[in-house]
Amino acid sequence: MPSDDAQARPSPGAPAEAAPAPAPAPAPDMPALFLGHGSPMNAIEDNRASRTWRALGAAPPRPRAILAVSAHWYTGGSAITAMVAPRTIHDFGSVPPEPYAIDYPAPGNPEVAAEAAEAVRPTVGAFDTDSWGSAPGGADSESARAGTATS
Repeated sequence: MPSDDAQARPSPGAPAEAAPAPAPAPAPDMPALFLGHGSPMNAIEDNRASRTWRALGAAPPRPRAILAVSAHWYTGGSAITAMVAPRTIHDFGSVPPEPYAIDYPAPGNPEVAAEAAEAVRPTVGAFDTDSWGSAPGGADSESARAGTATS
């Protein structure tokens, strides 16, 4: 009868077993930041606030996603924007026309939206997949009155 060692070794000519793949490196911890967006003019002016935003955006590490929480909207509940390409909502007033001409093409991520909803369950009542969007700041009063705003 062969020894246990002989049974554990592959026979000559047999393919060797592949070594298990190494575990992926853990993702770096990301900071939780509270950032007020400030004036819409920061998007077109060169000032301390706009330079700080640019520096933050250029600083590693890059997050997988950014979750923005807004308390601007008056609605009958909470909802999560869960669309791939939310439209830009220009919801500020009393500013020159230049900020209105800027498109803010921040991509959405329905998978991350689902993760966020799971984290705050049962608080969120709906996923907005086609009607709202993302705002650089402030409330779009017409949409808010129509009940299509997200919080």
